[in-house]
Amino acid sequence: MDMQAQEYFKQKNWIQAIDLYNKLLGNKQNTIEQIISYLTNRAQCFLELNNYQAVIIDSKNIIKLAQDHNYNVCLARKRLIHCLYLLKRFAGNLSH
Repeated sequence: MDMQAQEYFKQKNWIQAIDLYNKLLGNKQNTIEQIISYLTNRAQCFLELNNYQAVIIDSKNIIKLAQDHNYNVCLARKRLIHCLYLLKRFAGNLSH
């Protein structure tokens, strides 16, 4: 399923990719790296579909998970700031 989600992502089949990332994120056996990867790709799909609120939610989750495990959060913060700006939520909280 992971490879199929990646294929949908590469083909810009955003809705199908989101559906598979949702299923993948439901797997309790995922590593933290997998969860962050799925959330990152799903956030990009949501961004492509102009679903900024979903991007904000995924980005905040990525930032929380990544900070707890010493991963880089630059891309998640960039998406979060971009979507808050687009939604004119300039006072939006950038923390988790």
